[in-house]
Amino acid sequence: MLDAWSDFSTEGPASRADHTMVWAPQTQSALLYGVHASARFDFYADLWQYNWAARSWAELSPFGSAPSTRSGHTAVWDADSASMLVFGGGLLETYYEELWQLNTGTNVS
Repeated sequence: MLDAWSDFSTEGPASRADHTMVWAPQTQSALLYGVHASARFDFYADLWQYNWAARSWAELSPFGSAPSTRSGHTAVWDADSASMLVFGGGLLETYYEELWQLNTGTNVS
């Protein structure tokens, strides 16, 4: 059937809004970073990977420092460096002008 929705929901990250997600074609996976669940006032600075072939989520633990908890940020995938770039966002009344790089070739355990 063409143009049909399929549900790939599996156990993974908590429900959230204002997050970012990028597609990493080299690994056929998506990376989801951070955000908040506004109904509960829970804020996250976590990183999750959705493996397309396995149809499963895994929480990743990057090495080194990481962006602080935030929502409303933007993210893009840089195929040349196999990196996720995250810019801006905020938490409550604090807004960020930071640019962070997650190099998936070297920084993810």
